[in-house]
Parts: sequence; structure tokens; C-alpha cells
Amino acid sequence: MLPGGLAFCAGSRRARAATAMASQPFPNGVRLLVAGTPGERVDWWADTFTPILGHLLPPGTRVFKENAIGNDGVTGANQFAVRAAPDGATALLVPGAAATAWLVGEPRVHFDTASWVPVMDAVGPAVVVGRMALSTLGPGATPRVAASGPTGPELPVLIALDVLAANAVPVFGLDTAQQALASLAAGGVDLVLLHGEDVSSRMENLASTGVRALFSFGRPDATGHWQRDPLLPGIPTFEEVSLTLLGHQPRGPLVDAWRAAAAATLLDFALVLPQLTPTDVVALWREVGEQLAQAATVRGLAAGAGLCPESGPSANASTTAVAADAATLLALRRWLGRRFGWRQT
Repeated sequence: MLPGGLAFCAGSRRARAATAMASQPFPNGVRLLVAGTPGERVDWWADTFTPILGHLLPPGTRVFKENAIGNDGVTGANQFAVRAAPDGATALLVPGAAATAWLVGEPRVHFDTASWVPVMDAVGPAVVVGRMALSTLGPGATPRVAASGPTGPELPVLIALDVLAANAVPVFGLDTAQQALASLAAGGVDLVLLHGEDVSSRMENLASTGVRALFSFGRPDATGHWQRDPLLPGIPTFEEVSLTLLGHQPRGPLVDAWRAAAAATLLDFALVLPQLTPTDVVALWREVGEQLAQAATVRGLAAGAGLCPESGPSANASTTAVAADAATLLALRRWLGRRFGWRQT
């Protein structure tokens, strides 16, 4: 049996895809560029993927893993933009944090997420919790929000509260969920974002302490339409909360920025190719991505972590949702400057 519990049909699909191209499209092998330090979560996924990719890619394809050290994936994404030829021989495994850095105009960023060609990804839930009643989050409210900084994964929470006409008071420097939840327990903050792995189990553990889920980010479906998160079907989305508190769907210049930032926070990792990769090579990789996302080992590990692996149109929608247009980027960065004094350089 193939690694990862792959079914026999994987081999037949691989053979069909391979015969549709040159006999060996990757004579020098395939490089999996991992935008993360060895031992970190994205590197752990890369170690899981590498042997499976070796069986899914055309026969005889060697797969080499290479790490680009960095906590948020920016270094790896920069290297990918500069070094990866558009021939399908290099794929990037990158965390969503790199997309957030691109959105806010981090000066270290020298890549464009809009140029990524999605193959496969994994998304996790994002939910805002606290002891406040949802009805108190409307215009004029002053909730204290736990955040690592103005451009961390909590950015969509700060944008959402601004769209709801609340006057959020961020409490910066709370870099981990443990720190944020400790501050919530001590009364130092009112709202905490839970995202990534094990969100459902963490919510269950908090329920006995009076902490409740207020709203989730939701998730884009395969068509790009935002809906309730399938992993959190009983929790209203930000858009539903806006309808409840304001009487209308979210509107204003920051709504598209919220969607892009939310998509980046939801994105645990993405497997992507460079722009201009030939269409037949993209088709081959997307076939591989479909089988990778369906591999029993991958699905089992993802389910255990509370993540959802995606391929095809779903992966395309989740990954491309982070690629805001120029007007949205300008609105977001101007807002960050006014609100928090954020400067790109």
C-alpha cells in the first residue's frame, strides 16, 4: 500500500497524468521549499508530504525538501519568488502568516501572493470568544482585544470591530493563545481570537469558565462565497453579526480588507506553484494535490488537529482569497496608519 493510505486509483491517475506530458517532466527532481524553520508546524507537514509526493508524482521523480528559516514564512516566500523557475520543479509550502505580512506591506516582503498558483491547502477555524454578550459589541462598544500586535493574526478582529462601529481597545504583546486566555481569565481583556489547530477542543474546555463563542470568521466556499465554517456550524459569522447589530451586511472600504485578512488567518498552510507554470504541469500538480489532500494519513492528522485539507476549487478559493487588489491594500494600509501608526518602511 502506498504511504498515507493512498488508494490504488492514485497510481492509475498518476499514470494517466504522466502519459499526457513528456516522459519525465522533472528529470532533476522536485524541490519542496518549506517556508518555515525545521521542527515548526509547516515543516512537520512537509515531512508528512515528502514521501507521499514521491509516490504521486511521475515515476522516478525524486523529491527534495529544503527549509527557508523564518517564523512567518516571509523568507521562504521571498526565496520562492526569486529562485523558483515556472516549470513545476519547485513548489512552496507556506503558512498563512506570510500572506498577512504581504497584505499589511511588511518591508521584508518581496513577493506577491497574487502570483501563487494554488495546488492544495489546509484551513482551520477562527472564532472570537469572551464573556461579553454579543449584543454589546455594536456601535460605541469598547471591548479590550488580546492581540500580538496591529498586524498579527488578530488583525481581522480589529477590522471587524471597526466595521461594527465599536471602539476596540487592543492589548498588544499577547503573542500566544495561552497568554491571551490567561489575560482573559484575569480580566485584562474581553475578547480573544482562537484560530488554527484544536479550536473546537479549546472552546469546549473554556465553556465551563463562562467563556462563549461570539462570532467566527466563516470560510469561503469553492465559489468564493463566504459561509459559516463547516467545523463551527452553530456559530454566526461576522457578516451575520453585522446584520444583527447594524441591520445590514458589512459595508465600507474595509470589508474587502477584512475578507483578505481573515482568509490569511484561516490559512494554516498552502502548497503553491509559481506564476506562469505551464497549464499541463499545473494540471499534473493539481491532480497530485487532490490525492495528497485525500490521503488517509493527511486527513487523519488534519482531523486530529481540527484542520480541513482542501484541493481543487476549494483550495483555489481559500488561497486566492488572500490576494487583495490594489485599492483594498491601500485602504487597509491607510487604516493601519491612522489607527495604529503603522508604517510600511
